[in-house]
Amino acid sequence: MTQRTAFITGASTGIGSELARQLAAKGYQLALVARRRQLLEELAAELAAPGRVIKVYQADVVNWDEIKKAVEDAQRDLGPIDLLIANAGVSINSPVKAYDVARARQVYEVNVIGLMQTIAAALPDLIARKRGHIVGISSLASYMSIPRTYAYCASKTAARAHLDGLRLELIPYGIKVTTVCPGFIRTPMTEKNPFSMPMIMDLDKAVRIIVQGLEAGKEDIAFPKPLLAALKVLGWLPRSLQKQVLRGLSPGKRPGKRPASVPS
Repeated sequence: MTQRTAFITGASTGIGSELARQLAAKGYQLALVARRRQLLEELAAELAAPGRVIKVYQADVVNWDEIKKAVEDAQRDLGPIDLLIANAGVSINSPVKAYDVARARQVYEVNVIGLMQTIAAALPDLIARKRGHIVGISSLASYMSIPRTYAYCASKTAARAHLDGLRLELIPYGIKVTTVCPGFIRTPMTEKNPFSMPMIMDLDKAVRIIVQGLEAGKEDIAFPKPLLAALKVLGWLPRSLQKQVLRGLSPGKRPGKRPASVPS
């Protein structure tokens, strides 16, 4: 039986690398994509096993030519892509007095344009075959914009909206689209957050939830459920009450932490 192929961006660390580990264990052959080739090669070496096919492709999702070539090379090396995971992302903590337009632009370019370009590069083949599964990593932050991180929240809202529209348009082609909205997960991205992170989850547990949701064919995978419910309730409150709650989520820095833009 032909092995299924998973194409994962942002595979060098965090959610992307753990997705690679868990999907490899389930028999997928992998196309691992990120800007840092050395980390990809280290991950490929870690996962190497008899009969397991893993290829690495250095590409920046913001660069159309690079991500398009990575998709084309993966299709040439591994065959059709069955599971496309647009995972690459960055985040910043940017208090209004230190707002950095260049860093905010990078967040949008990676989290929104990068996701769109990754999907667009694979779409022609998926549509021609009338099969495949597109997965985009958004965030629970897409449900409510939080002080200091509103550039990130807005980018993830845009990503979720893009996936929602794409899902409907691809129904006639038999292509599934799943939006993943995790809460806080222990990754290199979150370890430098200078604010408290309620219900933060270990990486392996969070990715198990994602993989189980994909296997179940879910269109939306949002967790942890209590935090999702809290955000939805907050969204129903009058704006005056929302302000009171959200202003309380703009604390001072945690000791020893500093704002940073960290690729996932």
